[in-house]
Amino acid sequence: MDLLKGQNNKLLEIFLMLYVLFLLTSKSALYFPMAGLAILAFSRLLKNPKSLYYPAFLKQLILFGAVLLCWQTITLVINGTPVETLGDPSRRMLYLFPLFVLPVIPINEEKDFALVRRTVSLLLMAVALIILLGVLQNALEIKYPFPKQPYNGKALVGFFGHHIDAGGFFSMLAILSLCLVLFWRKSRGINILLLLLSFIFLTGVFLSLARTYYISLLFIVPAVFARGNRRIAIIGLSAVIVFVLAVFILIPNIRERAFSVADLERNPSNLERLYIWKTAGDIIKEHPVLGIGFRQWRERFSDYSGKYASSWEFTEAALHHAHNLYLTVAAETGIVGLFLFMVFWAYLLMAIWRCTRSSPGGSFENALALGIFFGLLNFLIGGLFEDNLEKSVNISLISFLSGLVFFLHAGKTERPVQGECRDGKRFHADRE
Repeated sequence: MDLLKGQNNKLLEIFLMLYVLFLLTSKSALYFPMAGLAILAFSRLLKNPKSLYYPAFLKQLILFGAVLLCWQTITLVINGTPVETLGDPSRRMLYLFPLFVLPVIPINEEKDFALVRRTVSLLLMAVALIILLGVLQNALEIKYPFPKQPYNGKALVGFFGHHIDAGGFFSMLAILSLCLVLFWRKSRGINILLLLLSFIFLTGVFLSLARTYYISLLFIVPAVFARGNRRIAIIGLSAVIVFVLAVFILIPNIRERAFSVADLERNPSNLERLYIWKTAGDIIKEHPVLGIGFRQWRERFSDYSGKYASSWEFTEAALHHAHNLYLTVAAETGIVGLFLFMVFWAYLLMAIWRCTRSSPGGSFENALALGIFFGLLNFLIGGLFEDNLEKSVNISLISFLSGLVFFLHAGKTERPVQGECRDGKRFHADRE
């Protein structure tokens, strides 16, 4: 039995490492480690289902997700979309798979913590390497022998293909690494390394030219520091401000990109967003309950944008989404769909916060949960300008990191103890 557990631990580590690597490089290859995790979870259930602890809040989250999925499918059916589109909601929900399956797998608390630390370390180091490769490519104007180039045109895109996706990914890890610096008690060497990684990820956000995350970090970074003690908050914020000023002085195009956020008269991207938002508002007024159908924005946009054709010529970017997460969801699935969508993500946010409250201050688990909590807030703020929580790379990242938090939570929380009974029934004993 011990040998079997050891083999499962090795397989789990392999699948987690593969998930990290494929998350950064290939969306299609991501299904392989997901399938491996599914097999491990199923094996765990078959061996000893009575010893499994599965958090009640995750069961409730599954219910909310199922209701949301059903509503998204209903919007497609009632709007008469082609049959092949009916599987789109399920395919989108598949990216949340790690969130729900990882808490089934933990076996040994000590090994689980070590495994999560190694997994998070690989993620941080791999993304930092991609950013550094991009910086080097831009500085030396070289081309790597890769199918995708980390620097594409004027922006750093990593291997994600789009600079907004890259900006969201880098901003999440900037927040996570900052929380690990501030809220995890560790050696000075690790602290210095994490601090360096934080600035590398911030550099990645700036070089991605994703203004959405310039704005969201403007709110989230002070909020993270505010949770620490006052002295560290003052020092930390001062360092970040100096860093940002240095970036603006040394790299004019980033400065211009950041300041363009407030230009509502000449900046074409800003002006187009205003007309897209007006179009989304018109769609919501006409279809307040069911919307036009889940992920049907591209197919139906031209039906409603014509009234603004004399004032603005829309670009291809207008066909992707409403450039506002909440307007996109409301336009496609109605006010009901937006409500269900917000309930799901708000409940996930609350579940992560619950894990921060149940973990000891100064622990790796506490800092990890805080990083993901603030990182998800970062995406919710960024959703005011982008469709970020509808994109597979963002959902996959949040799902994976949240799943690791719940994996640790399930691994150290109450479980039935073999052979001990109370009134003829098995009972939960507090392992802490």
